[in-house]
Amino acid sequence: MGHLQFEQWLFERQRLEASEAAELEAHLEACEACRNLAAGWQGVEAELRRGRQLEVPMGFVGRFQRRLNMERNRRRARRIVSVLVPMSLALIAGVGLAVAELISRLPTILAWSLKTIEQLRWVAELLDVVGDFLRILLESLAGNIPAFLWLAVSALFSALSFAWLLSLYRLSYRRVERE
Repeated sequence: MGHLQFEQWLFERQRLEASEAAELEAHLEACEACRNLAAGWQGVEAELRRGRQLEVPMGFVGRFQRRLNMERNRRRARRIVSVLVPMSLALIAGVGLAVAELISRLPTILAWSLKTIEQLRWVAELLDVVGDFLRILLESLAGNIPAFLWLAVSALFSALSFAWLLSLYRLSYRRVERE
């Protein structure tokens, strides 16, 4: 066993087991360096026991704890600032780049928006024309087509609608087996 282990045992004599204490004593008889270290440490312990204790001024503990808390808060604030400032700068830079890119594409976006609005206006006009055409067609046909034919056409459209809904149901909710 090396000197390091015995040196550590010198400072922890109260915690040693009986076998370790005996081993330490045997080593101290053989090793002058460890004996000198043990004697020096015993002198330090004796001085510590003999030393007078200083009286702590009134309120010292409270002031010390407040100062300690202030220092902890100051360090915490520094850590937070050291993280938040770079993150904020990165966010500002990212937003700035996004705005710059948006501004560079603004003419394209505006042109697309205007074209879309124009197409929607054209579709609305087309639907208006188709609606007028169908209204005129139905008004002119209403008097010339017998009532039973209207009923037959309505029944046909109802049957087709039902067949369409049934096929949607089968495709949506039932499993279609593949061959």
